[in-house]
Amino acid sequence: MNRFGERFMARWDPVRMELATRDMVSAACATEVYEGRGSPNGGVYLSWKHLPNDIIDNFPATSRAISAGWQWEGFDMTPLVERIKQGYAIEVAPAAHFSLGGVRVDAQAGTGVAGLFACGEVTGAMHGANRLSGNAGAQVLVQGRIAGQAAAADAGIRRARDRIADNYGFALAQTEAPFRRSSGIAPFELKESLSQLAEKSLGPVRTAAALQEGLTSLADLKDNVLPQLACRTQDRMWNRDWSDALECQAAFSVIESALLGAAGREHSIGAHQRHDHKAGISGELTHSLVSLNAGVLVRHTTPVAFPFLARP
Repeated sequence: MNRFGERFMARWDPVRMELATRDMVSAACATEVYEGRGSPNGGVYLSWKHLPNDIIDNFPATSRAISAGWQWEGFDMTPLVERIKQGYAIEVAPAAHFSLGGVRVDAQAGTGVAGLFACGEVTGAMHGANRLSGNAGAQVLVQGRIAGQAAAADAGIRRARDRIADNYGFALAQTEAPFRRSSGIAPFELKESLSQLAEKSLGPVRTAAALQEGLTSLADLKDNVLPQLACRTQDRMWNRDWSDALECQAAFSVIESALLGAAGREHSIGAHQRHDHKAGISGELTHSLVSLNAGVLVRHTTPVAFPFLARP
């Protein structure tokens, strides 16, 4: 429900209501917040008040995820459930769950970079505009086997020392840069800023203004914060600062690619919902491809092929 107590899913899927597909529920929740009908902390309300308490108590017996005593992934959900049973609604909000875009690979999981293979969620174009529930596991198993076999065959042909990249020195310097600074910005601070930027600009509901603001903010962080990342300890093992710093370095290209792709799609499709362009696409379906050109990320498109099934 929104802050007015309205079951807003009736406007999105009057038949399935709150049991609609998760992409639709996420977009609906985010839209309520964006249009000013959300809860105080930027979410919507979930209520089980219509259910008798003994029905709620029986839920763990039928759930594969929640164990007896309302334990889930190491969290004790008992206080939350007791509040629900008292008739209170709780605030909920969509969260990032899966990356639909990623590295472009061929049928053998090759990336085009000699010796580099990719599989699973890191790859793109496998699920189109929206992944079906349960497909992630199958993707890992199928692509993982293909990538593993291809990588093993490649390793048997050439030794690693024969494939040292031309930019090896630059990459090594970038990797070790956080250790060479005696003071600076803790990597976890930049990681939090990037997370907030992505949530604000690349959430379930997007607008041209938010996407452009995201690109501007990202460029500012890249110019003024990224060069100041510094590890607080010099340990090379189990150093959370170092791993956070490396994640941040990689995240800039990933986030910028996602922003460019989203900004270029002035229509809504699948998990990409534009609040300023709610209509779907009637023309040619395309993949967004982002590549590095003279040091700048550039987006272009390629048509979606339908080798087995006709486009619906």
